[in-house]
Amino acid sequence: MPGPQHANALGIVHGGMMAAFIDAALGSVVYHAIDRRSVTLKLTLDYLSPARVGDWLEATGELLGHDEHVAQVRGRLYGPRHDVLAGLGDFALLRPGRPLKVRS
Repeated sequence: MPGPQHANALGIVHGGMMAAFIDAALGSVVYHAIDRRSVTLKLTLDYLSPARVGDWLEATGELLGHDEHVAQVRGRLYGPRHDVLAGLGDFALLRPGRPLKVRS
């Protein structure tokens, strides 16, 4: 749920916050669909309507296709009243079993 720190003075959630949310959600779709971690290569967004501070936002997505190196995903972000954002993404698939680096 976006808070005041995610919005402008009018209480409308910044597009960058919504872009980060859908980006993470689409990457999660890739992982759950084909069990591969990925990084974003391209993200195309259509902002459909504003989201407001306090709106419960949810994301859905579907894997459109993939080969050995790249996956294509489509998704949407929606709130209690309407769709907020639609997105298409290309994600580079990381090597299976690649260890996750954690910075301290």
